[in-house]
Amino acid sequence: MTTDAYAKPLPYRTTWSAPFWDALREHRFVIQRCDDCDTPRFPPKPVCSHCLAEASRDVEVSGNGTVYSYTIVHRGAAPVFLKDGPYVIALVDLDEGVRVMSKLVGCDLEAVEVGMPVRLRFEDVTPEVTLYRFEPA
Repeated sequence: MTTDAYAKPLPYRTTWSAPFWDALREHRFVIQRCDDCDTPRFPPKPVCSHCLAEASRDVEVSGNGTVYSYTIVHRGAAPVFLKDGPYVIALVDLDEGVRVMSKLVGCDLEAVEVGMPVRLRFEDVTPEVTLYRFEPA
């Protein structure tokens, strides 16, 4: 797929988020862990929200988790998303202790429920960008 074929907004890379996006491109999901207090950080950010330390390391995680909450989007907020609905946006608690938000794919809308086990799925949207999704485990 070419960049021109993907018409939706792509992620904005920053100095501290680049390793996350690079890992996704390799079909790996990483989170930051604070070097001082070991608190997990997601999304990637320049300082720890627990102790304000700057130093961190990237740790690969399993991508397994459970649905914490979700919403069904019937009509996208921007014109480029209008044809996608209805779809599910879920907050997922990863087994490694962070909460992430993403689209939930591969299941009927009526089957989605809080506590549902999910696993990570990668979506290569351009040659340079991979996005993450979740699907029922």
